[in-house]
Amino acid sequence: MNDPAVFLSSLQWQGRALAIWAGWGYDLGKALLGMAALAAALCSLTRAGRSRLEISLAQGFLSPAWRLRLFLAGGLVLLALKTAQYLSLQGIGDVAAFLGVIWNSFGEDLMPNPALGLACHLEDHFEPILLIYAPAAWLTRSPLAVMLLHAALIWSSVLILWRWSGRLKAPALARELLCLLLAVSPYFHNGLSAWLYPAPLALPIGLLALWAWDERRWWAFLAAILVFQGVKEEGSVALACLGAAACLLPGRRREGAALLLGSLAAFGGITWLMGQFGDWRAYQKWDIFGWGAAPGEVFSHLLRRPWTPLAQWAWPPSRFLPFLGMLGSACFLPLACPAAILTLLLLNFPHQAVAYMDFAFHFYGSHYGGFLLPFLFWGAGHGLAAAWDRFPRRRHLIAAAMLAAAGSGLLVSSDYVIFNRASGARLSAAWTLIRMVHPEDSVWTEQAFAPALAFRERMKVLTHSFMSRPLQQGYFLPNVVLLDAVLLGELTPLTRSRLMSLLDREGYRLEAEKDGVFLWRRGGRTGPSPGRS
Repeated sequence: MNDPAVFLSSLQWQGRALAIWAGWGYDLGKALLGMAALAAALCSLTRAGRSRLEISLAQGFLSPAWRLRLFLAGGLVLLALKTAQYLSLQGIGDVAAFLGVIWNSFGEDLMPNPALGLACHLEDHFEPILLIYAPAAWLTRSPLAVMLLHAALIWSSVLILWRWSGRLKAPALARELLCLLLAVSPYFHNGLSAWLYPAPLALPIGLLALWAWDERRWWAFLAAILVFQGVKEEGSVALACLGAAACLLPGRRREGAALLLGSLAAFGGITWLMGQFGDWRAYQKWDIFGWGAAPGEVFSHLLRRPWTPLAQWAWPPSRFLPFLGMLGSACFLPLACPAAILTLLLLNFPHQAVAYMDFAFHFYGSHYGGFLLPFLFWGAGHGLAAAWDRFPRRRHLIAAAMLAAAGSGLLVSSDYVIFNRASGARLSAAWTLIRMVHPEDSVWTEQAFAPALAFRERMKVLTHSFMSRPLQQGYFLPNVVLLDAVLLGELTPLTRSRLMSLLDREGYRLEAEKDGVFLWRRGGRTGPSPGRS
């Protein structure tokens, strides 16, 4: 393999060291910073703290040089966390699918998805934004490099928020606190820790679009929203919510109506385009509300029970808790910006009305809050400016509340590296066998190993549901099968027997085994891939 991460993985101490640092040390450091922020919030309520606050208002608490240093330091910590996440082999099949799409983007087919067996990824989701990573993938041949670039682009949201907030009527210290809220937001880090999902890119792109919207720079706004809609099909829905909110408020109704109509037309066009590559009636999100698994069933249910959406949105009252938690992470400042809070309420409707309240889509786990965040912090900026101007004698309370919100965000544990999967002999053994897989080999492997092996033309991720079916029907037979004893032990005896029988019948031989990780090979290696050397 040409992946430079393989060198790091060959260091025998790295598994336990990464687990101790990223699993314990990072969360411990966050907790200490969180307690310091809460202590600072309390201090700002005292007379001495209030005096210090008034002195810092104009020039800010930090000098420009220190702001840049902290931004770069935060970025370096983030990149180290993403490296630890990759090397500790905590991958999932979706990530391997995205990496496979990136690697095979401009071959014979448009955006094929080898891991999911799709001729075009647009059949599953409208995410052409993935194409921006293809040059980095081809230049570096490293999935880790693509992951780091993705994380850096998302982290740039903090810089964009700082630059945009300069147009607000708020002093430097207030802007610093606003950026701190974003930098430590658990919802922001949910997206960052979610490997390579495109949805978190909605934050930096959305902030740029909203910046242009504020300043009525329509060509820049048009360019930004075109890219924004390429992040995922939900982008058009988010823009339609902004347009609807503008229609309901005085001042920008004409622009809001144009945006609403244009976004709905774009959503219809995107749905039609996805339908050219697959059956749009089989779109996986039709059934998330529990109203049916196909469009006809959903519409029939709504005709018979038109009150269902509102009832499901409002009851039980605990459905409001995730949304209130997200607003709390921004110190409830968006409540002072009517356009933002209306947009958030409309955009949050499917999240709140989803049938299953333990579904990550409901509580914005992983990447699912990506399209809410730009409107959340856009509203927080405008709300901060409004509150700062309206309550000049209560500015120390506003600063204290923002510090308290930041401290609370820091106390939320991260999911970058899970300790019990980042240590032990299994990790070292897995990387040893991964290094034995040639870039031109076709592969079957499990989810944990899939991202490290994703840069190839043919790969299938073996999940429990996949292996419960006859494996030889409808799927290619690879050169290499890489699995570990943990996954094999989780299979039913029948499924495990079926897999072993297939490997034996098709002439696979056990080429290597180490600490419960197995590599089977069949025949020789494949020839060079078209267009690759």
